[in-house]
Amino acid sequence: MNAAELIASGLLEAHVLGEGSSEERALVERMAASDHSVKTELDAIELALKQYAFATAVEPPVRVRASILSAIGAEGSKVIPMTAPKAGVGSRTWMVAAAVIALLCSGAANFLLYNRLHQVNDRLADLENERAVMADQMQVQQTSMKQTQDQLAVVFDPNKHIVPLAGQVIEPKAAARIFMDPATSEVYIDVLSLPKPPTGKQYQLWAQVDGKMVDAGMLDVADNGEQLQRMKTMPNATAFGVTLENAGGSQVPTLTELYLFGQVG
Repeated sequence: MNAAELIASGLLEAHVLGEGSSEERALVERMAASDHSVKTELDAIELALKQYAFATAVEPPVRVRASILSAIGAEGSKVIPMTAPKAGVGSRTWMVAAAVIALLCSGAANFLLYNRLHQVNDRLADLENERAVMADQMQVQQTSMKQTQDQLAVVFDPNKHIVPLAGQVIEPKAAARIFMDPATSEVYIDVLSLPKPPTGKQYQLWAQVDGKMVDAGMLDVADNGEQLQRMKTMPNATAFGVTLENAGGSQVPTLTELYLFGQVG
């Protein structure tokens, strides 16, 4: 391993923090003694950690300092033999402690930031869901408003010819109105009152043209019994009727199931 590879390997940082195997530590010490760039990098790492340790050091309280000095004074006459510590052991201990504290502080800060980010992301997701729901509701309201405006335009158009359809024997209370445009022969039916058709049945509008009853379209009766629906264009229609047929319609009207009828003009 050359000097550049050793510097990039992270073994220098581990050596300064008192980590690494005996072989790795021996390799770092041997390379530092023989290569100037390795020695310079190792010294720079030690200096940086020392500066960080001193910058983040906490001054002990005054009473603790006084207590320690008092204890030292009381034992000052005693000579306590001490073995010389290995060079760099004390400074490295401080550096390891500082690094551990910095790591713990960094981990706590990252945890708090992660939780905060998670909360923000959840709130953004909630807001996006609310926005989507509101957009859907607005779209529904706009569609409903457009349909209402179109229906009102038909109902209040002075050029439309109104043909009232009266209930027949089978349902005297049934009622509807035909709005017919004389210029375009467009036909709309406004169902005022019709019983809900049974399952498998459907109302069908018929127009009398040249003495024959012609299919004018199937009715989609709303639950409330009231709606305006555009039907087939019927030129020269002289009368309209509504019968109850099988779902999908019939080729000819079932006159025994005639619910509504009215003549044009």
